[in-house]
Amino acid sequence: MAKIMLVEDDEKLRNNIDSFLKCKGYDVYDDMDFKDVIAYFDKVNPDIVLLDVNLPYDDGFYICSALRRKSHVPVIFISARSRDIDSFCSLLP
Repeated sequence: MAKIMLVEDDEKLRNNIDSFLKCKGYDVYDDMDFKDVIAYFDKVNPDIVLLDVNLPYDDGFYICSALRRKSHVPVIFISARSRDIDSFCSLLP
């Protein structure tokens, strides 16, 4: 099954997503130090990343940019942000 790296600092939300994905048979990796998400990515080598925007050290946009410099793994943003300016499309050139 696919390896999913879940980057979410809200413990309750992370646990809910983790439980749901695991019951569907996915391998979920979410035990990371938020100070070094990129090192955890290198260690896990996931098939997909679920990435929160609001994180305690670097935000999800910065992390996504860093991931793009080294990988083309799919990244899906998970966020409670709702303004248009915060949407993923605003990242596109």
